[in-house]
Amino acid sequence: MSRFKRFLRQSRGANAVEFALIAPLFLLLVFGMIDFGLIFSDWLVLTNGVREGARAGVVVEGNVDTKKNEDNNPPNVGVYPTIDSYVAVFGGLTGLTSPPSVECRKISDGTLEPNCDSGTTSLKVTATRTRLLITPLGNFMAWFGGGMGNQFPLSATSVMRNE
Repeated sequence: MSRFKRFLRQSRGANAVEFALIAPLFLLLVFGMIDFGLIFSDWLVLTNGVREGARAGVVVEGNVDTKKNEDNNPPNVGVYPTIDSYVAVFGGLTGLTSPPSVECRKISDGTLEPNCDSGTTSLKVTATRTRLLITPLGNFMAWFGGGMGNQFPLSATSVMRNE
């Protein structure tokens, strides 16, 4: 019997088993924090780019014409490239899923306007992009009923009044 008690008190290999059980969860937690930090950083950069694009749109002389022609290109070519380039440059983004969307709304009732007239409308700029995750966190979440794959969608909107 004493031999059996001595066998139960020995803990050879217990550390390796405990490490094997805890290490995947610990690594998932660490890399999840890294992913969260990268996603938050990208969102801040995207928000800054959209804000600067909206500011550039309301500062440009003349009206912003939001009507698109048959080629789906904006007719006022002086304004849209400015907004697009400001969103790209100040946002530091090369992976936008589509060009930023631009719309003008009346300040009084919020109706969509074809032209952004100074003093009566506001300019709204929206951009979206996706962030690739460095961990299999999205696939891991699928085990619990959720899941987003290995991409995380980001979106930012800025509204500024035309002065």
